[in-house]
Amino acid sequence: MFETLYKTFLETTDPSTEYSHLVSFNVLFSIFINVILYTVAYFLLTRLFNLPKKFFLFVTGLVVIMILGFIGRLARVKSIYNALLEETDKATAREKSMNVIRNAYFTWYFLS
Repeated sequence: MFETLYKTFLETTDPSTEYSHLVSFNVLFSIFINVILYTVAYFLLTRLFNLPKKFFLFVTGLVVIMILGFIGRLARVKSIYNALLEETDKATAREKSMNVIRNAYFTWYFLS
């Protein structure tokens, strides 16, 4: 499972990836796993602190944010790549743009 999530992360932070790739099993699986994990954390926090429970709103918002996040992240790496193309060759621009975006997004709270 973690290999699939990591592979999805690598694919969706590569400027050569087409937007159509975002509609794939791996991306949907990543969104599904993240929704489950974040919902469990939300459930535990609402129980622990006796907060109002708005699961439908939470899950719906989370799915929308994650879909837009995948699109936005790919758009961002493509824009970094295009900016770097003005200064360097394609291979170097690709490598640098992937390094920038992966360093920015690979954190403990972003599993996909």
